[in-house]
This record gives sequence, C-alpha cells and structure tokens, in this order.
Amino acid sequence: IDNTPRRSNKRPLTARSRLSALLILFMLFPITAWAKNTIIITEEHTEAFNLNDHMEFYDPGTQQTNFNTVAQLKNQQWQSTKSLSPSLIFSNHYSMWFRIIIDNKTENPQSLVLINKNPLSDIASIYICKSLEISNCKTRESNKDNQENVLLDIESNTSQIIIIEISGLNSAFPSITLEKTETYNVKIYNQKLVSGIINGAILGLTLYALLLAIKTRQSMYYSYCLLGFFNLATAFTHQRFFISYTNFINNELRADFSIIIPLFITASLAKFIRDFTETKNNNILIDLFLKLYMAFSIIIAIGFLLGISAAIILPPFIIASIIATTCMFYLCFVSQSHTRSSMAMLAIGISMPMLSGIITLSMATGIITAEMEYMHIMQVFDVIEMMMFSMAMLNSVKHLENQQARQAGLALEANTISEAHNRLLAHLNHELRT
Repeated sequence: IDNTPRRSNKRPLTARSRLSALLILFMLFPITAWAKNTIIITEEHTEAFNLNDHMEFYDPGTQQTNFNTVAQLKNQQWQSTKSLSPSLIFSNHYSMWFRIIIDNKTENPQSLVLINKNPLSDIASIYICKSLEISNCKTRESNKDNQENVLLDIESNTSQIIIIEISGLNSAFPSITLEKTETYNVKIYNQKLVSGIINGAILGLTLYALLLAIKTRQSMYYSYCLLGFFNLATAFTHQRFFISYTNFINNELRADFSIIIPLFITASLAKFIRDFTETKNNNILIDLFLKLYMAFSIIIAIGFLLGISAAIILPPFIIASIIATTCMFYLCFVSQSHTRSSMAMLAIGISMPMLSGIITLSMATGIITAEMEYMHIMQVFDVIEMMMFSMAMLNSVKHLENQQARQAGLALEANTISEAHNRLLAHLNHELRT
C-alpha cells in the first residue's frame, strides 16, 4: 500500500481572486436587494398578487413625512413587511410608507388595480417612479367609484417603483393586492351581489319589526329597529355596494364613522336587552348599569369626534363592554319572564357582536390580515344576530299569546262553573221554598 501523500489539484485562493469575488458580490447586492420586493407580471399569470409579503416599509412614527423625504431614504432604512409584529395603533391619522417594484415582462402595457382590502386603513397617496429621483415620479389618485383602489398603467417591458402611503388605525398592517382589471371587475360584481343579499336581509327584518312596533307600541320593537338601522349604517360605511355612491364622504370621515357607528350599535343592543328582559321590573341594578353603559357609549363617540386620543377612551370602553356583555348573558340565564328557547336565541344573538369585536381587534392588532372577506363574515354575524333576536321576540309573543289563551280558557271555565253553581243554588232555594 502506497502511503505517500498526494498533492491536491485545488489551488489556494490568491488575494486577487478574493478581491474579484468581493467585487462581484458587491455589484450583485443591489440586484438581490431589489429582487426580494419585486412582482413580475407575465401573460400567463391571471391570479391576484398578494403584496403583503413582498413589500418594504418605512415607519416615520408620529412625525409628519412627505414624499420628498421618503424618496431620499437609503435602502437600509426600508424594512421587510415580514418583520412587522402585532401591535395596536390608536391614532386614526397614523401613516406608514410602503414600496414595491412591479416588473412588466409582457409586450403590452398592463392595466392593473391596486386594492387595499383593509377596511380600517386607506390609501392616502401613491407614487409611480421609474427611479427614486423625484423628477421621475408621478402621483395617482384613487378611483372615483372606490377610494380604496388605484388604477395603475404599467408600460411594456419596464420596471417601475410603487411607493404607497397608508393611513388609518390599521396602517401598519395593510392588505394590498394587485389584480388585472378584468379579474377585479368580476370580483367587484360578486361582492356587490353578496352585499345586496346581506343588506336586504337586515332591511327586511328591520322593516318587519317597525310594522310590529307601530301596531303593538312595544318598546322592544323600537329598540330592534334602532339596532337594525345602525347595522345598515355600518354596511353603508364599509361595503363597496354603497362606497361607489358615497364619493362625498372622504376617507378620514369614513374612518371616523367606522368607529363611531359600532359604539351606537352597542348602545342600541343594550337598550334592546333592557326592553326585552324587562330589567326595569326584574333587576334594577343591571337596568341601571345598562343605562349607564348606553350613556357611556355615546360619550365615547362624542369624545372621539372631539379628537380625544383613542389610547385614553378605548381601554375603559372595552372593560365596560366586557362587563355589559357578562350582564346580558346573566339575564339570559336568570330571566323568568320568557321561555328557555327564547333566552337561548337571545344568547346566540348577543354572542354575534362579541365575535365581530374579536375579529375587529385581531385585525387592528395585525394578528389576522384585514380583508373585505372578514367584513362580510361580520355582516353575516349581524344578520344572524337580527334573526335570533327576531325569533326570540316571535317565540316570546307566541308564548304570551298561549298564556293569555290559557288564562282566557280558565276564566271561561270558572265562569261556567260559577253559573252552574248559581243555578244549583237557585234550584235548591226554590225546592226549599216549596
């Protein structure tokens, strides 16, 4: 066996080779840095592009920042959106900047729609740049029929930088997609169809309760109508079915309404539970607390309109809402004035706003991505809530009618027995006389 060491054919890297390798990596670094936030458009791709995981962001904090400042930022100051962690932004005027590169590899210009699906934030401004020089950038306005979307025209065989300013309570967690115009139009039609069905169901239940309120003059029907009205107002604020007809409402006012209207919904829900369970006669302490909770909800809404920080007014409201919800569920278990089936339906109806609140808080903190599909789910919860309350009232009315019929039968039977007893006494009296 030959144990003599053999020479290796590998040559050690010289200083010149190492320097050449470093120069190549240095030249390729900008390409790799831009490649991580680039979307490539091809003829074969027809699905929507989800930009959330491909964008880079810049958080200016509480400072007012314009595009001139953002355009001069270095690449190191931009961070990947994957590094965003769940947090809560209490200011509805908070803004963050995002950027992404769109590379059109086709031979034809592409008409694309940039969609912000997050109902808690809005596209404040958007810039299309051929380079990061301000002179090579132009602004684009949002569509007239939908202030959450922007139409982009990308030239053939070009790469353009898109810089987006997102403002609102949920600006740190946008849900932005890029779709071709044809696909977008089909989705909008389907969304309007779903919205029309949801709105029709809530409107029908509200009108039915209004007719019953006019006929019976019972306060619980008026409270039900008030609850249905504010649920419709929520749809009026968020759904694209109505957004196309409300161009006069700007994004900032729409964001304010998206917070104020749910406050009135909680107040009207508390009033309905008070009237349905008759807490004024059965539980005076809970009745007093629900009255205070209704007044507190209205005060919170006024304070938000006056510009008081949400960091001050939201925590006590959340605590009060948890206590009020607990009291409502307690009434469902202890109330004796209605059947158990009615109270079970009432409890299911109360749980629907609670589920909507959990989804809203999850979207606001970035735990789940805020999209319009979640808004449809919450509006389905509103329909279930209205249906459960309507069935509870109908069941309660039938139970009351059965009780009244039973009491009427017992009264008729008592009258018959009384008449028979009187005839017997009269007959005995006659016999004794004769």
